[in-house]
Amino acid sequence: MQTRLLLVLVAIPGYLFVPTSGVAQTWEDAPKVLEQAAHAIMVEGDLARAAKLYLQVAISPSASRHDVARALVALGDTYDLQGSSEAIPTYQRVVSEFSDQPELFLVANARLNTLAAATSSDAGGKSTDPEYELLLQEVPQ
Repeated sequence: MQTRLLLVLVAIPGYLFVPTSGVAQTWEDAPKVLEQAAHAIMVEGDLARAAKLYLQVAISPSASRHDVARALVALGDTYDLQGSSEAIPTYQRVVSEFSDQPELFLVANARLNTLAAATSSDAGGKSTDPEYELLLQEVPQ
């Protein structure tokens, strides 16, 4: 029993200090993680992975305010693409906490207004999605 307790007490501190890949460990890592997240969306089409990477920067205590705001706007965009209602509180956080980042503040505020307009239109029972008809040409064989 004492051996197990000793092993646990020795293993826990060692586990806590193992760096994890993809986490913004220093302020210099945050732009790299943001780039990985953008790559995950644009090249791989992996919205879930991108959201995890953006969230890592957003909660990183070592990331700059600018990088955290960038991560939050991009995270809101990713949530919006996924159809998640989490986009609204994510943009609201940028608007309420990052007024010192004017460009990102304006982007988040504009996206909030767009989502609010879409939500109010949906509440009225009208669909905001346009209807499209797919027309295919016959290809000569």
